[in-house]
Amino acid sequence: ATEEGQQQQQQQQPSLPPPLPSTPQSGKHTFVYEASGHVYEGEWMDGRRHGYGSYVEADTGNRYDGRWSKDRRTGQGRLVCFGGGCSVEDASYSYDGQWFEDQYDGEGTLRDRTRGVQYVGQWAMGRFHGKGKLQPMSRRGRGGGGGSKDDDSVAQIAQIQSRDDFAYEGEWSQGERHGMGKRRR
Repeated sequence: ATEEGQQQQQQQQPSLPPPLPSTPQSGKHTFVYEASGHVYEGEWMDGRRHGYGSYVEADTGNRYDGRWSKDRRTGQGRLVCFGGGCSVEDASYSYDGQWFEDQYDGEGTLRDRTRGVQYVGQWAMGRFHGKGKLQPMSRRGRGGGGGSKDDDSVAQIAQIQSRDDFAYEGEWSQGERHGMGKRRR
């Protein structure tokens, strides 16, 4: 091919858009998700969130600070929701505790500021499970609350609290009171 033919061929090729920023592969980085504006600042491994990091939703301000494993919240962490995107009925709440694959799992505390109740105890797959205490928050209780869109624990707290107007301390299984426990009015 002649030099003139090569130049003509190059001119006919469409120009490619600039490459999109790719997720960091490893190390500590800040990454802004282009479609949502959400921000993750923390550790990466093999192109996934892995290690300690903070994730903030741009539109709601909802925030998770804690451990990640292969792009999932796993280990110790704190989720704070401000009434949009991660709560049932737009409640404001926080969850401080252990996570496994994006669900509350292990020891943790859920504080529902909207309804004024909290659960302190054991969790399995995002539900009350094992020993735990459900009670009204003190008037000086600081807000917090936590959960995810698919987690109905916050709704259960509100339903139990409004229906029975009591505090319960005891055993739970799959989000339900089960076994030994005490209730107070």
